[in-house]
Amino acid sequence: MPRKVIGYARVNANAQSDLDEQMAQLEVAGATEVLADVQSGMSSDRAGLNRLMNLIATDQADMVLVTRVDRLSRSATQLLQFINLCRDKNVAIKVLEQNLSVL
Repeated sequence: MPRKVIGYARVNANAQSDLDEQMAQLEVAGATEVLADVQSGMSSDRAGLNRLMNLIATDQADMVLVTRVDRLSRSATQLLQFINLCRDKNVAIKVLEQNLSVL
């Protein structure tokens, strides 16, 4: 079965031009699907992030790609919850610009 690699991009409303660049980096890195949000990283109610977490929770993802760790969250608590969900579901996280991987 092919690996399901999900990319996640996020920008705030003032930096929308960066979204296309993030999405391109994620696709080049091997994302089979890219989800995106245009809103603050402090908000946990983001449609793309919620979809990503649902894919992880329902075993439809093997790896999550992001360009930077702050794309997932600017809250340490929210980031830890996301990492724990991935760990519990055996989903790897790869942060491209910071050369960081978590499994």
